Amino acid sequence: MIIFEQHIEENPKKLLIGGGSDPTLFGANSPLDEGDVEGGFVGPFPKYSISRENITTGEGTYIGSKFTINISGTALIKSEEPNQDITEAGERQNKVQGESIIALHFLRSQFPSQNAGRLTITPYGGGNNEIDFRDARLLSVELPEQTEEELGVQTREFSFVFEAYEEISEGDNLGNVGVTQATYRLASAEENWELSENEGEMHLQDNEATNNILKTYTLTHTVSATGIKKYSTTAGELEQDGEAFRQAAQWVQSRLVYDPAVEVFQDMMGDDQFFRSRFLPIDMNSPGSSSEFGFDLGPDADIPYRAYNHVRSISHDVAAGSYSVTDTWVLSQETFFATHDIEISSESSATSPFESITVNATFKGIDSAYSDSKATTKYENALSAYSIFEDTVFALANQAYLDSGGIQNLNPSPLSSSLTHSKTAGTVSLSRNYDTRTVTIEGAATESVSLNYQNQTGFVDVIAVIPIIGRLQGPIIQDMQTTETAKLTISVDITMMPGYGKPNGEDVSAQYRPNGGYCRNFSEQWNPNTRVYTLNESWEYEPEGLM
Repeated sequence: MIIFEQHIEENPKKLLIGGGSDPTLFGANSPLDEGDVEGGFVGPFPKYSISRENITTGEGTYIGSKFTINISGTALIKSEEPNQDITEAGERQNKVQGESIIALHFLRSQFPSQNAGRLTITPYGGGNNEIDFRDARLLSVELPEQTEEELGVQTREFSFVFEAYEEISEGDNLGNVGVTQATYRLASAEENWELSENEGEMHLQDNEATNNILKTYTLTHTVSATGIKKYSTTAGELEQDGEAFRQAAQWVQSRLVYDPAVEVFQDMMGDDQFFRSRFLPIDMNSPGSSSEFGFDLGPDADIPYRAYNHVRSISHDVAAGSYSVTDTWVLSQETFFATHDIEISSESSATSPFESITVNATFKGIDSAYSDSKATTKYENALSAYSIFEDTVFALANQAYLDSGGIQNLNPSPLSSSLTHSKTAGTVSLSRNYDTRTVTIEGAATESVSLNYQNQTGFVDVIAVIPIIGRLQGPIIQDMQTTETAKLTISVDITMMPGYGKPNGEDVSAQYRPNGGYCRNFSEQWNPNTRVYTLNESWEYEPEGLM
């Protein structure tokens, strides 16, 4: 006979699907006890067919087995049923139709059981060779068209279709053959890797401004599965982690990778003995075969890369019982701390005596912590990259100036400088402007000299203007046959950088003082707050070039 026991906690009943009428007829080995039947059918042993479908991944790794059990039988009117006299109009037909209702209502009296339970096919006499499915689930019920032999008053044919994943049968024909159940109860499992080059996101090798610019890459790993409920031997309960999504989640967890530079050597179901797998995610290939596709990023490469910016996203489809995890990493050289965005612009003007170079750089820190860390190291790494790059900014600017055809000397002291920190974004931004100005005073940011010459060559005449009363032509102008002294005014303007005190402006003005001249005025101004210094000197001397 075939018996189905519902997976419900309160008053679980064993339902008969043909093969008997009175449970006491089966003796001590009967799976049924007196009064233990709730519904079901009495009648001859039904016909059944069982198919086993092996569930595999696309590449053939075994996941588990799915069993489909088709049961078809003939239900008889129970002998103890009253009012089934064939001579009375409609009584037999009424009772047969009642068997149809039993089939239509099969397992509907206890909806929380979700049509799931234990399905047992027992041979006559209660033998040991039972075919047993612990997690059978009713998929469909069919009542076919009645035949002429039945006449609608004799019997009622029916067919059930069950699905199961855990077959726990025991037999003694060939000895008790043990069956290893799948570790995870899965309907499907998928795992995908993807490696792509990042456009516009690069870094400087070893963070040095004078070194090579290297590419970065994005590596994506997606693991997803659809689980199947795993029932406990206790009615009305699932095994620990027996929910469908937990079965999927546990398998997904077994396939997660934290460091893609480490070789994966287990197949999708965790086997590392019989069908050992070898896959190096960072190279997207078997170890040692990376050059086939043009990627050679792993630990054996000339410039080894490692994974940063680990981001994990998790999704769970409740209705489907599925679970999915997607991990992404940024792959970059193992000694760098940030990606770099560097822009250098040059400027020259006919109205300006200086040429200028501006360097704008943004250091975007990459996270060296894994996604399960509550903190991030992005800002710390951006700051580290900036601290290394800072000392090489002028070298980068000077090389760019020379490459653009510059012929003057670029001043190593920046004309202007700004620095922006964003801890939340994990970035440090730098802007520096250099020009070709000349500075001779140590610590000076800017330095300028203005020279004002008067009568340098004695061209100015000294004349006497004599007014004459009544002279219509005006005063008499008389040339004194001499000239004025030559005059030189020296103005020095210096702006000092922070940390420097008052400069000595004479270090600049001394080289412009005339030989044999006489100082008629000397004044200095110094503002320690603005660090602005001004020197003014006035000199008089004999004009040059006179005989």
